[in-house]
Amino acid sequence: MAIVQIADMSAWQVETTDLTELSAVRVRAGDSVKLTFDALPDLTLVGKVLRIKGYGENRQGDIVYKVVVQPDTAAAQLRWNMTSTVSITGQ
Repeated sequence: MAIVQIADMSAWQVETTDLTELSAVRVRAGDSVKLTFDALPDLTLVGKVLRIKGYGENRQGDIVYKVVVQPDTAAAQLRWNMTSTVSITGQ
């Protein structure tokens, strides 16, 4: 059990771990993204891909990559560990 958690609420990032190897070859740092949130259906944020992990992981037979996304803006309603959908829209 954690005693203290420190979080910088001014620098939000979203991590996704389900980018398949077929999609990973088309995604680049700097690509635009759209973020939607399960708990906040009326909220959509835009941002960009910061980085893609250089190696994939085997998840139930699929090779997937971790992608780190940074939203352009934050929203007061957001909380750590909320579920979001990341749509990579490209350059």
